[in-house]
Amino acid sequence: DVKLEAAAEIDAKRGRRIGKKWNIPRIYREYERMFKNESLDAVFVCVPHFLHSQVVSCALKHDLHVFCEKPLGLSSDEAFKLVKEASKRDLILTVGYHLRYENNFQKASRIISNMRLGKVTHAQGTFLSPAPYIGYRPRGEWFFTEKGGGVLYDIGCHLFDILTYILSDKIVEVSAHSSNVSYLKTIDNVAGVFKTEKGSLGTFNIGWQGIRYDVHLNIQGTGGSLFVTPSEFEEIHKSYRDLDKAFYYLNSIKRIIKTSMKYYLTDQKIDESYIKEDRNFIDSIIGKENSSNIGKEAVHVLEVLEAIKNSLKKGRTVKVNCHF
Repeated sequence: DVKLEAAAEIDAKRGRRIGKKWNIPRIYREYERMFKNESLDAVFVCVPHFLHSQVVSCALKHDLHVFCEKPLGLSSDEAFKLVKEASKRDLILTVGYHLRYENNFQKASRIISNMRLGKVTHAQGTFLSPAPYIGYRPRGEWFFTEKGGGVLYDIGCHLFDILTYILSDKIVEVSAHSSNVSYLKTIDNVAGVFKTEKGSLGTFNIGWQGIRYDVHLNIQGTGGSLFVTPSEFEEIHKSYRDLDKAFYYLNSIKRIIKTSMKYYLTDQKIDESYIKEDRNFIDSIIGKENSSNIGKEAVHVLEVLEAIKNSLKKGRTVKVNCHF
């Protein structure tokens, strides 16, 4: 349902290469000219973090539906204005938080919303990645400075999006500590605690020091618990006896093997969750789906990240300032 009409890339050489590789008819150096000259319906904003707000704002003023890569800028105030502008113009504004489209995380969200764990009492979230030290190499130095926002705005935003999505709850209070492993001008390792609006307590660990990509959640409720990763899923209830647990663990092992074999046998290069989030964006534009709430949730993620930075600066627990 999509025809790729044009792209904007400030590096002329890279723009020509992209245009040739993806058969894009027209390449611009300025996105403003592209929005003005082309008859577009929607745009994907895939630029450095510190440019997100201004590019999205310009796109909305040209009445374009917008998919913005995470995060929705570096300021919750600016992001709030963008969400309000999109709503006023009846435009779709969604953000690239692809983890919420992982099957296991969606299943966890349904379990909690159906109260199968009872009241959620504790939640632990971890997101560790070797990037940018091993593997991923950003093209610009902005990634390693405050312009990029450090590990908080790189992978921390993903963790808090998936936590609030699964818990269907807001984070209202945080306390954080950081300890840089490398000599960067921004945060590369942070941990802390949080409290939600519904009274759940939680902890978080975010860092660029992982030996491998590791994102997992532990959620405890009055009636059971969940352990969730993109490939693993464990649901345990108080009523489970030893034999019940044994059968459940065996089924969990089968699911892990099946997921791993599917990846290797199909030689899958692109995570399905990326395809799903793009499909959701397109379907929202043509009226088949509704992703409009993601904009509000993306603002809340920025509110939480700002509270963490504030806590690091003040050395104490701080409240999260919420716009909605």
